Amino acid sequence: MQISVAQCPMYQEFARTHCINNTEYIYAQAHSIAPVCGTFDTTIYIGYCFCGCLERSTDVWVQDPDSGEDRMQQIDSILAGSALAHAFTDETTLSAVSYAPRQIEATTAGGEQQPLVVLQLQDGTTLGASELHAVLVSTGMMVAAKDLQVGQKLVKQDGATSAIVDITRTPTDDDVFNLLTDAGLNHLGHMIVANGVIVGDLMWQNTLAKDLNAIVVRQ
Repeated sequence: MQISVAQCPMYQEFARTHCINNTEYIYAQAHSIAPVCGTFDTTIYIGYCFCGCLERSTDVWVQDPDSGEDRMQQIDSILAGSALAHAFTDETTLSAVSYAPRQIEATTAGGEQQPLVVLQLQDGTTLGASELHAVLVSTGMMVAAKDLQVGQKLVKQDGATSAIVDITRTPTDDDVFNLLTDAGLNHLGHMIVANGVIVGDLMWQNTLAKDLNAIVVRQ
């Protein structure tokens, strides 16, 4: 089962005071999962859900774990363990981006009630994301897709920038998708490449959402 992004922290906090201990709570935060307590006895832990997003046709920059070959792969075909996701390293700055392949710990798929935010960039790139999907802008901030504005510049795979020239809202009946790297609570390790644009993975829609609109990548 998948729950909404907004509910994930609430599930974590509720479980922390009812059916899990603090160590388990920290683990839940680091792995973007929502612990589920019993309905009739909330002191009983009964399981967990992944919290979670990108449009189905979005291409993610990954590496084949066997051959080491880099490629763009459509997100709906990516399974945990089937590929490594290229993510920012700790040394990355806006003027010198660098990547390291990371294990994909989990993937999610689920419906989206709100219209997707479709971004059209000056260089012709298009990206469709759910409202709360985090996107890196040229100031070094991660910003929720719903808060982006025409004229803002997004950061591309090579560190160059491209301005948003159009933003539309597109309802969808299709599933949306996301993935989670194994970077724990490391901010930069959860920043990946989607359609050539730097975006956040599942962690940025959950545990790291509190850090939106703050500088996370230095100049």
